[in-house]
Amino acid sequence: MLRITVLPQKVKAPLLQPDEAVTIIGSSASLGNWQTVAPVLLSKKERWWSVKLNLTQDIFPITYKYGVYNIKEKSTKNGIIELFP
Repeated sequence: MLRITVLPQKVKAPLLQPDEAVTIIGSSASLGNWQTVAPVLLSKKERWWSVKLNLTQDIFPITYKYGVYNIKEKSTKNGIIELFP
C-alpha cells in the first residue's frame, strides 16, 4: 500500500487581490480538521501558489479544499473561508 508522506500542492489563482492568499483546509490534523481559524496558507512563487505538507501522522483517506484567505485582515468574512472546488 502506498502512503504519501509529503504532499506537494501547486495551484494557479490569477484573480486574487494583493491582500489575498490561497489556503488549503481539510479532514486531517495537518490540514486543521476543517477549522478556518488557522488555515494552511500557500506561498506564492512567480505565478504559482504552493505548499509541501507532511502527512506522516495523518489518517487516510484525506479530503481537502482550496480557499481564499484575506491576509490584510487576518480573518475571513463572517468566519468563513471562501472555498472553491
